[in-house]
Amino acid sequence: MNNRYSAADLLCSSPFIWLPDLLPDDQALRDWVHRCRERPATVRMAERDARAR
Repeated sequence: MNNRYSAADLLCSSPFIWLPDLLPDDQALRDWVHRCRERPATVRMAERDARAR
């Protein structure tokens, strides 16, 4: 809704981060998911999850 990351961004981007094959072929949407995935907290959690496996 604006330039601030929100809970809605987290909830709506998560399925596409976990299941990238579901991401539509829309560059604006792909860019948004990429920005969400590259947030520092998201990167840290992905690293933490990878270590736990």
